[in-house]
Order: sequence, then C-alpha cells, then structure tokens
Amino acid sequence: MELTAARRVGLESASDGMRRRDLKRLKMLSVWVRSRAQVVLFQPDDLSSLDLAIECLEGSLLPAQVASRLEQISTGQLLAPARTLCLGETN
Repeated sequence: MELTAARRVGLESASDGMRRRDLKRLKMLSVWVRSRAQVVLFQPDDLSSLDLAIECLEGSLLPAQVASRLEQISTGQLLAPARTLCLGETN
C-alpha cells in the first residue's frame, strides 16, 4: 500500500513539474527516484519520459532528437506530459 502511494505521488509530482516547467523540481525528483528511494517507483518508460522532459527544459536536444526519443517511449504515465512539454519546446 505504501509503495503504491509513493509511486502515485511521485508520478503526480513529475507530471505537475512538467506542466509547470519546473526544471529544479524534476531534477530533484529524478535523483530521489533513482538513488534515494529504497524501492523501484518508476517503470523504465516513465524514467525515460522524466529524463526527456529535463533535457527539453535544459534545451539540450534538437527537434529531431526529441521526436526520435519520443518514438522510443511506448508506455508510461509520464509520456503524455513529457510529449506536451517537449513538443511545445520545439515548435
């Protein structure tokens, strides 16, 4: 039950951070999910979406790279907010 709640809060926080374009929050969340959480909270595609959103906010990807990375992500709850954030950045 606690794991489910932590996962839900983490995903909601990431989605909100993408919507708000809050780079600092997304970076802190990435560190927490990868190294501080004692259990796996995000699935691989959600981690990829989180990384992509961070890179889009940093401006480190070209539009073609964004499109390619989005094609590689097939599932996950963070795909839609990452797509919205990144495509808004590149258009």
